[in-house]
Amino acid sequence: MVLAGLRERGSWLRALLAGALLALATISALSQPKIARYVFLHAHNLVAVLAWATLFRQRKRWLLAPGVLIAVGAGVLASGTLFEQTLASPFAASFHLHVFTVSDWLAPFADPRLAIGATTSYLFLQSVHYSAWLSWIPQEEQARRGTPTFRMSVRSLFSDLGTPGVAAVLVATVAVWVGAYFELHRARGLYLSLATFHGYLELAMLAFFWVRGAPRVEPASRALVVRAG
Repeated sequence: MVLAGLRERGSWLRALLAGALLALATISALSQPKIARYVFLHAHNLVAVLAWATLFRQRKRWLLAPGVLIAVGAGVLASGTLFEQTLASPFAASFHLHVFTVSDWLAPFADPRLAIGATTSYLFLQSVHYSAWLSWIPQEEQARRGTPTFRMSVRSLFSDLGTPGVAAVLVATVAVWVGAYFELHRARGLYLSLATFHGYLELAMLAFFWVRGAPRVEPASRALVVRAG
């Protein structure tokens, strides 16, 4: 994706920096695969926020407030300050899973306070991650401000994926529901193993758009935009 960004007349400096970071990440992952997997699992939650802030957000001066709120929320949870409240919550065990079981998957630390803190911080950042992809970024791409109607969202979905793509998504969704009905835990494990690729896809696309930079507008197109405005 770095080379693809360069083909779109991207920045050589950004391409070299992205290549160096990717090489460093690859070497680290090969030398410490288990640690790298956990680091990537948690760090990938920030990819959508970075994409929103650097590629889509038009008014950069408004980034400070949400950035501080996200950092404070994740930091407070990760510190383990709310450890007792988490265990006392009625949602500490949901869908036949306890938060300690989830922490064994996400943050297998020996200290339970640290494990629960890292797990709740991860879950919080997951909500931020999907809020960015499903709400913030689509809002930035709208010509007019405001919440889109359901019909507008459906039209946008078909425009992005096409009819075959939407049909494939519906089939996959129904397959997950049916699988979960008969074998909940096996369906969850299979889904998570297949869904892992999306993190690498996000990093690849972020590298492409960052190297490419803002798309260049040709003079004729710029004139049309000015006249349309």
